[in-house]
Amino acid sequence: MKLPFHITLGVVRWLHSQGYNNISVVGMCLGGTVAGLIAAQEEKVDKAVLMVSPGSPADLVWTAETMKSLRDRIEPVMSLEDLRIAWSLINLEMHMFGLTRPRLDMMFVLGNDDTITRPAASDRVIELLTKCNRSPEVLRLNCGHSSVGIFPYNIIAARKVLRFLKETPTLAELWDIRGFRYDFSEV
Repeated sequence: MKLPFHITLGVVRWLHSQGYNNISVVGMCLGGTVAGLIAAQEEKVDKAVLMVSPGSPADLVWTAETMKSLRDRIEPVMSLEDLRIAWSLINLEMHMFGLTRPRLDMMFVLGNDDTITRPAASDRVIELLTKCNRSPEVLRLNCGHSSVGIFPYNIIAARKVLRFLKETPTLAELWDIRGFRYDFSEV
């Protein structure tokens, strides 16, 4: 389900008001950019997964095969740099302060053969995060944009994303799951 930015932000705040303390946002393509923007703006978000998402929608318009007709209409009056400036508010590179805050973990899922959201556009965001000592988890699949949702890539991505989103249980919780009882407070 695709929700506009302000509604998604409202959902995050409502979930927190209902007592949910571990909130994650996940999005694909432009939805991933929106997930990144929400994570940058809302401190209640703990984890963000951006799947085949452009760091800047301007780069998507400029390089995606599917956006060629739009680029052809824009290019006579505006350069890529002009478009980046015009859309800087929705460019993840301009939100590094929020994206590098403590308690925010990020994951990127990229398709090495993606001709819609070129991996290089996400790599710039990943590089900036890394320079700020906030290295995100990165999964690179040998597939294209839409094929992230096709077997076997969908299974690989789902497994890694779910592992990333799941909190690691404590030793005591693992013992409880296996039916053992031990008072770890005495250790």
